[in-house]
Amino acid sequence: DIAGLDYIKNNLKEVLTQLKTGDSSTPRGMIFVGPPGLGKSYIAEAFANESDFVFVNLRNVRSKWVGDSERNMDSVLNVLESLSPCIVAMDEMDQQLGKRGGGNADGGVSSRIFARLLEFMGSDRNRGRIMFLGMSNFPTLLDPAVVDRFSKVIPFLYYQPGEYAKLLKLLAKIKGLIL
Repeated sequence: DIAGLDYIKNNLKEVLTQLKTGDSSTPRGMIFVGPPGLGKSYIAEAFANESDFVFVNLRNVRSKWVGDSERNMDSVLNVLESLSPCIVAMDEMDQQLGKRGGGNADGGVSSRIFARLLEFMGSDRNRGRIMFLGMSNFPTLLDPAVVDRFSKVIPFLYYQPGEYAKLLKLLAKIKGLIL
């Protein structure tokens, strides 16, 4: 159950219909943007559950050993292809991906991982099979090439006054309290 946020739920229902019907206009990915604490991660999981797709939470693939980071990324992408259809969540995407040209302190590893991920996300053969769900508190820190791969941006705004009552009722129900 998700209290309020009807504009987000309506957007996601539309995308869910596209996914389930194999619509060619299904977005490659979506970015949830907004301040922390508004339920971006929770709604990403709820969306994956509603879709009946496998839910994968993409984390750090970097290693201290030369060449391992790139191999790890390739392995992850191969696993995603074998798990498809799936939804891949990237929480705190601005921290995980950032922007290109951040220096060469790691010998170019970050640039190679970044380029490989962009190539994979941009592939049309994955459309409708692998959907990326990014979450960010600071979307301005993302590289434009990353934002381009996410064809739908959904803003998470603070609850409206009427939505707080729905939220309170839901929380009371979850905690077994009577209002």
